[in-house]
Amino acid sequence: MPSPSVFLFVRLFPAQPQRALVCGEGGIIQTRDDGRTWTPVFVNNDYRFYSDVLQDPVKPGRWVSAG
Repeated sequence: MPSPSVFLFVRLFPAQPQRALVCGEGGIIQTRDDGRTWTPVFVNNDYRFYSDVLQDPVKPGRWVSAG
């Protein structure tokens, strides 16, 4: 994601304390190692804002975000 970027929401995972998803300007990124490294989950080159992310309870492999 671009630097600087605005982050709007952080989703934590109680069952996986080292994991977090961060939503903001330009997409969604995640860490699986307490923030030491970050990988893009979804990046939008138009720099739209993503304000949250939720897992679909019916299809756990699907995630929904408000953009």
